[in-house]
Amino acid sequence: MFPLEDPGAVIASLPRWIGAIPQQALLLVWMRRAGGWPRVWMSVEGVSRFDVLGSRDLAALAEIAEVVREICVTRTPDAACVLVVDAEVPDSPIGAYRDLVSVLDEQLAHNNVLLADAWLIPTFDPGRRWSSLRGDRHGVLPAVTPEYRPHPSGPLAEQLAHHLTRLSVTDNAPADAGEARDWLRGRVVFVLRRVYELHAAFEVTAADLAEVAIALRHTAVRDCCYGLAVSSYAEPALAMWRLLWQTLPHGHRAEAALLLAVSAYLAADVALATAAIQTARIDNSDPLATRQIADAIDHRLPAHVLRVVAQAGVRQAATLGIDLV
Repeated sequence: MFPLEDPGAVIASLPRWIGAIPQQALLLVWMRRAGGWPRVWMSVEGVSRFDVLGSRDLAALAEIAEVVREICVTRTPDAACVLVVDAEVPDSPIGAYRDLVSVLDEQLAHNNVLLADAWLIPTFDPGRRWSSLRGDRHGVLPAVTPEYRPHPSGPLAEQLAHHLTRLSVTDNAPADAGEARDWLRGRVVFVLRRVYELHAAFEVTAADLAEVAIALRHTAVRDCCYGLAVSSYAEPALAMWRLLWQTLPHGHRAEAALLLAVSAYLAADVALATAAIQTARIDNSDPLATRQIADAIDHRLPAHVLRVVAQAGVRQAATLGIDLV
């Protein structure tokens, strides 16, 4: 939670929501009032990222308007903030950005959401200056602990992206029910073996990790894998989901992030669970599961709420002849 009069703290918390740090981007930060008096404390509920940086890009503005309408209806945020990231600061067109903020203010007001503030930064590096786009306030960004921030970069991430593209076109379950059951069992067993190999310090290749990630796209495979959170392999499973969460490219992290969120929450690592569910919200390939798991984590519900999800995974795996206990 953050007081709105401390923009530096709010801005410094955002990289965990967006993964790779952009050189130019517009971020809409959705916020929920978290109480407090006389200071108003807010919590970040989500971040929408756009590449548009001008008020004259009508197609991009139409896209933003559609996202604003959808989020205001489905999430009913209490407020929103705008952050413009432009590595060209101080040579960036501040006037144009202020015009853009005015357009966004009108769109949000039309949907009964307050635009609480708007800022401009060159980078997220600690010590860099932030400037208000709604006044003359400014300050510097504080240092943050990056412990729970995913870093989809480096050789492994590049190899994963390559293998995902290659494997995605061949990953289809058989139409025949009997064959589909055998196929499903094979996919779950494949994931379990990779978890075991990671635990035993065997080499797990980028191709293997990509195949695990693709297997997890199938709801039935993923549902079984939730069961690992209450098995003797809970710790190595969490390590696998965390590795995938940290190295998969954007748009492909949701499934691993959901599994990580459940595993971390049941391991009493609420900070990691919170960071993971933030990623699941961004990539959002399974809106229903994301919403249900996010509700449990956001409201700090008792662990048994998510343990039920894991235990259901144990039972589903058992129907395939796989014992996770």
